[in-house]
Amino acid sequence: MFFYPADGYFAPISAKAHLFRSEGKWATVFEATGYHTSSMAAIIQLFYFGNCLKVNPEFPDFGSNLMKIELCSKHQLSELSFEGGTQQYWYISELHQYVRIRGIVVEIDKNLEHYRDNHIMLDFNADSPPKIDRLSMLRLQSIQHPQLFSARMDEIRIRLEPDLPILMTLDDWYHSDDSEIAPSEHESYQLMAQVLSEGDPLLWKPQILGNLHWTNWPDAGNL
Repeated sequence: MFFYPADGYFAPISAKAHLFRSEGKWATVFEATGYHTSSMAAIIQLFYFGNCLKVNPEFPDFGSNLMKIELCSKHQLSELSFEGGTQQYWYISELHQYVRIRGIVVEIDKNLEHYRDNHIMLDFNADSPPKIDRLSMLRLQSIQHPQLFSARMDEIRIRLEPDLPILMTLDDWYHSDDSEIAPSEHESYQLMAQVLSEGDPLLWKPQILGNLHWTNWPDAGNL
């Protein structure tokens, strides 16, 4: 599987690429954080590529290059939608003030200006105040608590050799929205390959601006 920001079942929150290299060995780990519409949970997806990967502990018999880290479960998010015995499903109840992310309890920001300031559009209705939905809440939380929405290095290294040095981490690059274009044809992935081949992060000089901010992928997660 390959990192795909337009995934219809995955509403993006953030993305990173971690490049590792030593003499004769290399690995790239793409990290995608978002809301998975099928499992209805907030997760991190790690996509592994390289010539020195360990067996996937989640699927040891299938050779999958994907690993998942749960940030906030379906049950936890569903609990936030209950109000007076009924469930609002997609929206956060006014009765709930806190959410648990990675086991850490954080306050749910109800200040609508903070959402607007971060270009997070809420549902507006002339007859009622704007409602805060799950995804919007998670996106603002990721800005306020980025460490809770990022994979730890020990988690990333589960499938890597412990002494494999990290070369660089990217938090933005350009990915074409044309699914017919292979990653090998993208400037971004060609540059990543050059950086890994030469072991030189200074070779990362993209001419095309990155587009991985979730605002650039409005249709992702709509299935």
